This record gives sequence, structure tokens and C-alpha cells, in this order.
Amino acid sequence: MRSVAALVAATAVALSIAGCAAKQARKSVPRRPAAAVAVNMPRGIVYCLVGEDGVRLPKTYTRWPLPSLAVPLLTGVCAAPPSPGEAWAEKSVTDAVQIVRKLQASDVIRRGVNITAVDVSNFTGRINRTRSEFRVLAENNCVIDWGRAPGTTAPGELPAEEKVAKLERFLRDRHPTSNRTLDLRFAGRVLVRRRLGRNGDSS
Repeated sequence: MRSVAALVAATAVALSIAGCAAKQARKSVPRRPAAAVAVNMPRGIVYCLVGEDGVRLPKTYTRWPLPSLAVPLLTGVCAAPPSPGEAWAEKSVTDAVQIVRKLQASDVIRRGVNITAVDVSNFTGRINRTRSEFRVLAENNCVIDWGRAPGTTAPGELPAEEKVAKLERFLRDRHPTSNRTLDLRFAGRVLVRRRLGRNGDSS
């Protein structure tokens, strides 16, 4: 019995060491910034960089945007920032990065709109379940209502590929995007609403 107990204990120790080593390896792997997350702190807003996997990178900034970092800003994230090397607890971070990647993979979209930020304030419909959970912000007061996270199987939610293709068709037809909200959530054409100023739609 003692030998079995000793074997179990040794195995547990080995697994613990392996887990720590794997965790340390993940922390040491260089990551390219995929986005910056705006975080409200007692002394003001700070900006934390994250990789595509939502893992926080070491550097933190007190101002944004930075000319040297052409990555989108994520706003409305509720979860507190993790330690550098750890993944953000809120899935909206990785979902937002994935949405931007899908949009920017299209040459048509990349040329047509310059994405600057993603607002995840309504993630999981926590503010209003009838509104878009992800709002992609672009230059010239253009907002893209994306809908729910990619891969969502909720009834009526369009596949990400269909949303991208629909926006591509809209841009190829040279429709104006300045001061517009482009709603990709519903079947058919892109729904367009004029925006009044920089803070809201006309309808």
C-alpha cells in the first residue's frame, strides 16, 4: 500500500510541475498585440494590450491612440484586468478580436472602412437584449452593428461569413459610410441609419 501511495504522490507532484512549466511557457511565448482594452482605474483610464487569445501583454499605457500601435481599442469590458500573461476572464475580449480579424481579412472592407474600436458594453445583451452586442467603430463616425459573437447559434443570428459578404457587397456598390450605422444583423441587405453627431443614431 505504501508503494502505491508513494506512486500516486509522485505522479501528482509531476503533474503539478508539468502544469506550472506549461503555464510559464505560455507566459514566455512572445505575442503580437491584437487590441488594447480600456480599463477604468481610480486614477483614470489605462489601456492594456492583449494578444489574439485574450492574454494580457505586459505593457500598459495612459493615453490612446498611439501612432506606433495600429490595433483597435476595446471599450465596455466589465471584467477586471488579469495579471500580465493571464487571459482576460470576459470572453468579449477574444470575440471582439475575432470579429475585427474577420472584417480585416477582406481587402474590400479594409479599404472601405478604417476600424478603430469595438464597443462590447452590451455583451450578452447585458444592457439591452434587442441591441447589437458588438459595435465596431470606424473612422468618419461609421458604426457597424455586428450582432452576437462569431459562432453563436442563437435563432436568427447570421453566420459571420454572411455578414462579411453582405458588407463587402455594400462597399462595392460605393454606398456612403460616413455618419452611418451599418446593421449586419438581419437577413437581406445592410440596414443603414444616419447618425446625428458622434453619439447616436437618428432612429
